[in-house]
Amino acid sequence: MAHPSAQKRGSNTLSSYAELLNEGGAALQVASPSPRLDAALLLAYAAGFTRVQLIVRSKDPAAADVVALYRALIARRSQSEPVAYITAEKEFWGLPFKVTPAVLIPRPETELLVEQALEIIDERQDVSILELGTGSGCIPVALVRELTKQKNSFVCTAVDSSAEALHVAEENASRHKVTAKIKFVPSDWFSALAPDQLFDLIISNPPYIADTDTNVSPETRFEPNQALYSGAEGLDAIKKILLEAPLHLCPEGDVLIEIGSGQQQALEEFYQQNLVNTYRSITFLPDLAGRVRVLWVKR
Repeated sequence: MAHPSAQKRGSNTLSSYAELLNEGGAALQVASPSPRLDAALLLAYAAGFTRVQLIVRSKDPAAADVVALYRALIARRSQSEPVAYITAEKEFWGLPFKVTPAVLIPRPETELLVEQALEIIDERQDVSILELGTGSGCIPVALVRELTKQKNSFVCTAVDSSAEALHVAEENASRHKVTAKIKFVPSDWFSALAPDQLFDLIISNPPYIADTDTNVSPETRFEPNQALYSGAEGLDAIKKILLEAPLHLCPEGDVLIEIGSGQQQALEEFYQQNLVNTYRSITFLPDLAGRVRVLWVKR
């Protein structure tokens, strides 16, 4: 006897959502570190469901067009294409963000930048913020939403050298109703800023992978190289920011930069050799896994 959740269409039996989830999870065992989660996200996307709806309707038969789309999406994921690019969305700071191959996919680890920025700003008012290399705009959007809730007064500028990335960032700002609170500027790091334009906080998640590093996820080949790779040691962009930030930093201003694993010692040496008389302190902050993730310097 056919499964009660299956229906006949000619000689074809339509699979239930639960069966499709098992099928997709099995197909992604090799390609994904989280096969069942990826399968669930792709099935919900194909069906136009929320994750809760997918659970509630797990025994229902899926329509043929949903099955076909889902299997095509699973095939793409099997080639290591990130789920975020397939669904054009990624969550950051509890908010959904549009992502395209023009921008880096937001990572949960980067939320530490937002957390630390909020701690630095605290109850201060009239704070000027600059974000370098905004990509999807997830950092300034999350930061601005929190500052608005806390009733801080601020101005926020976000720059990127990619026109495509800025377009995505502007869409995300509009989606989360903060367009009027973030000024997006096409700029290669500090290049488009006025010489006398100063900020209390400069924040960035720059590229920090070494050009020759082969120990990277296969998913990164789908992401923009300019958002990932930065010279022989992966430190070119970080060093540039540290050297040029003082020209645009208010007295007693702060700089927060996300860095890569294993880069602390090289950056400490660079600081001692080049910046010890420019900044008054340097601190390295770990993420929840205990890995050093953020570099914080104070003017």
